[in-house]
Amino acid sequence: MKQSVRIAAAIAAASLSIGLVAGCGGSDSAASSSAADTTAAAADTTATTAALTKEEFVAAADAVCADVHAKADALKAAIDSASLQSVQDTWTQAVADATAGNAELQAITPPADLATDYQAFLDAHAASQANGEALLVDIKAATTVDDATAAVEANTDIDTLATTGKEAAAAVGLTECAKD
Repeated sequence: MKQSVRIAAAIAAASLSIGLVAGCGGSDSAASSSAADTTAAAADTTATTAALTKEEFVAAADAVCADVHAKADALKAAIDSASLQSVQDTWTQAVADATAGNAELQAITPPADLATDYQAFLDAHAASQANGEALLVDIKAATTVDDATAAVEANTDIDTLATTGKEAAAAVGLTECAKD
């Protein structure tokens, strides 16, 4: 039971950190496919987001964040924390979902007065993306659930990066993106 709680807590912390991240996609082929699909869909809407008002921009970005949060919550609820394969699969999917969400966020053009702050938001999550991808490598290399949990717990950057990203989101007015 204690191990289950540790895995769930680790998944929660890390999903916040990598749930809404900027940067390149992971090396997993499913992640690349998911990101490519999302990028194509986002590209179709880019022309319509070029002249968004602040309210429209916030609503669009927060909708993406809400979707990624919902996916992370579903992953956390479904994980079998006693199964190494389940933990590895969950992390793989979390990184893929984060990559797809990132592509959608990057396709949204903020109003000119929010452009600098929004770029700071995206930049803050670029560090989280890199951290999440590195952590996924460690989790995939684990041979036991305890090893995977230890890899997550040893990653001292998760909380700091999540806080930085949430603060950057709040500075832009993205309430859903700034949530725990």
